[in-house]
Amino acid sequence: MHKRDFLKLLAGSIGGAILSSCTSGGLDGPGGPSGPGEVPDLPSGYRFYRIKSTGQTAPSGSAIDMFYGTAHIADNGTVTYTSRDAGLRAGIHQITVDFSEDTPKVVGERTAMEAGQTLGDGRIVDHILSVDCNADGDIAACVQAGNTAEHFLQGMYLEMGGSGFEPVIVPGTMIAQGEAKALGGFGDVDLHGSGDMIIVTDHGPQGDVRGPGQGLVYVPGGSVAGSSILMSTGDSVPGTDAAVSGIGLVDMHDGGHYVAQATADRVLQTGAESRGTPTDSETVLLRGNVGAPHDSAAIASSRSVAAAQMQGDSDYGPRTGPDGLVAHILALSAGAESLIYGPQVALTTGDPSPAGGEVLGFGPGSFGPDGVLYYTLFSRSVAGLELAAYNGRDHRILLSRGDALSDGSPPIESVIFGTTTEHVDSQGRLAFLCEFPDATSLVVGVPV
Repeated sequence: MHKRDFLKLLAGSIGGAILSSCTSGGLDGPGGPSGPGEVPDLPSGYRFYRIKSTGQTAPSGSAIDMFYGTAHIADNGTVTYTSRDAGLRAGIHQITVDFSEDTPKVVGERTAMEAGQTLGDGRIVDHILSVDCNADGDIAACVQAGNTAEHFLQGMYLEMGGSGFEPVIVPGTMIAQGEAKALGGFGDVDLHGSGDMIIVTDHGPQGDVRGPGQGLVYVPGGSVAGSSILMSTGDSVPGTDAAVSGIGLVDMHDGGHYVAQATADRVLQTGAESRGTPTDSETVLLRGNVGAPHDSAAIASSRSVAAAQMQGDSDYGPRTGPDGLVAHILALSAGAESLIYGPQVALTTGDPSPAGGEVLGFGPGSFGPDGVLYYTLFSRSVAGLELAAYNGRDHRILLSRGDALSDGSPPIESVIFGTTTEHVDSQGRLAFLCEFPDATSLVVGVPV
């Protein structure tokens, strides 16, 4: 798969790392190992197996026409993916995998949601938009409603323990103790812990508390009653003359650490009494903690905003891991880009590639439980994406074009990884997609 084809897949992915015009750059806060004793061990290798392929039957009973890119793995062995059938019906499906033997075995499948389904509150699923899962296999999903009088626009739903989807925020929901009202437009969502969510949503004014705009809302335990607005359009970008004008992709990890892409409008002051005139939108990467609303830090930015130590542009979603560690891809001038891990530049295009040859670029990654970053790499040695791991010191190639899987499958043609944030579980097991000569397949990896 050529890099441009991978980017097209991301752009169309349900719940994937949908590309945006947001920017990321270098970090100057927590992250990265600070000493040799804190560098996590890299996996020595993996055994890889196909568990579901295009042409095979989804749990809903229809043959899979294509995968959308989503591949989450939970600690209990549940793999969640999104696909569509030949009738163009999209769905969220789950496979239960038994990893107790040398060869993983599928022991159960279910369809969690599909287009045309009527949810418990009467909303008919027209389209499934952003999707995320936590370590228990619970699912958060943004749903575009069918054309009914009672239900309209979009709603954010949560399913815990496979018990069916319940509404969290729908048009008209009051959020943050009445600080604002949801308007029914949503962006990205991240589900973590026991139903804790951060949700990008449009909101309207409520009295004189907050004007209309877009906010990043924290919903603890899936209950909007305890929700708070972490940031909102109009908030100042710390250390700059810019204000947040839009919020893109987000990610949350243990301890309430989160990272969010945002656009920002710089303000040109025109006089002592003037509020200023906004200029063209720029981009920033903001980090914060759900325990401190409206107290984020700008850790990266476009060069003209200059909010962080390193500047550049990025079209990939940032990732946050243990202790607020952040990884992202920093786009430089003339097509060059760097893979950033905490405060470190891990690799830059033109560097010698750990796969051989020269680095051409990167795909977004996913953190393991110990801070190892799993990511995809483009290099001159292989005409496709390769799966790699980085621990803050060393890189290791785990899977490349031409490799054969442990189950005897034909050699892979390309790796599709980074389209979601939960490709890795607490035991270091992986779930992602691969292209083969005969099909595109959902693949699991078991560390050896």
